[in-house]
Amino acid sequence: MGEELDISTFERKTAANVTLNSHLVPETTINMPPAVSAMILNNLLSNAVRFTQQGHIDVSVSTNTIRIVDTGVEYSTQTESEHGLGLLIVERLCNGYGWSVSIGDNPHRTGCLVELTR
Repeated sequence: MGEELDISTFERKTAANVTLNSHLVPETTINMPPAVSAMILNNLLSNAVRFTQQGHIDVSVSTNTIRIVDTGVEYSTQTESEHGLGLLIVERLCNGYGWSVSIGDNPHRTGCLVELTR
């Protein structure tokens, strides 16, 4: 993942009252090429930004877990199709590198939780 997790592009796209936080665990190594991990983060963050109008989006990355939690719209069968192709791409890329994808509601308040685990 490199030395830093660059989310500056997404900070400019968030609603005015949304805070975007990132945490990259020191010495994190991911078993996929940088272009693949960037595509995965791009798809996941694009969805989080699109569905979060207030509150926060938290991104954390470690060697075995990538987690995005937001305070936007809960993930449900009604919003599943709106997340669409991006999540399908994420799932296929992750599966190819031995990662599993879990998508559900934010356990602490309204919003969504996406967790990739290796």
